[in-house]
Amino acid sequence: MKKTILFIALSILLVNCNSKSNAPVIDASRSKAINEIVAAIIVQDSLNVSKKDKDTNLFCIDLVKLNIQNPAKRKDGMIEPPAKPLNTVLFENLMLAKFNNELFFTKIDSITLVEQNQNPEKFRINPEIISKINATTLDGILKKRKKGESYQFYQMTIPLFSLDGNKAYTQLTYGCEGLCGNGKAIYLKKINGKWNIIDTFRIWMN
Repeated sequence: MKKTILFIALSILLVNCNSKSNAPVIDASRSKAINEIVAAIIVQDSLNVSKKDKDTNLFCIDLVKLNIQNPAKRKDGMIEPPAKPLNTVLFENLMLAKFNNELFFTKIDSITLVEQNQNPEKFRINPEIISKINATTLDGILKKRKKGESYQFYQMTIPLFSLDGNKAYTQLTYGCEGLCGNGKAIYLKKINGKWNIIDTFRIWMN
């Protein structure tokens, strides 16, 4: 009996250790790139979130996971839309995006992109950025919704990166009370050491 209990206890311990070691993490270099992208989007997309200004929108400091889906094609050849369109992108759309007649992501990026489905559910931006913006959190937004308070906020997804780390894709949501709100796709490229928005387009709107 004691041997059985000991065996079960050791098994649980090993499972817990394996779960922790396999837990998705974002390394320091990738974290740095994500924070650089957040700062670039706030400036280049002219997001009204600066602490220096009055009556600005909020920026959610918790970036959420962007899920890549690869749905099957229908009999008519059309692609099924994502089951959950918010914070979701179709793999085929990522791989077919072109700018100046060149594919943004190439075949060598495909495995890296799919692997990023293992990103954590949330990523909190660094304190330096937070200190400059009117910030909120996911919990803060939910509390405002429950209380019926008015709110206007931006929320980003954790960017997806190319194999070389010089290209990225993310989604930006603008939310507010009622039925207003929209989402956009943002493509970025690192040029001369700085992240630049290459293109944006609307992907949904209430």
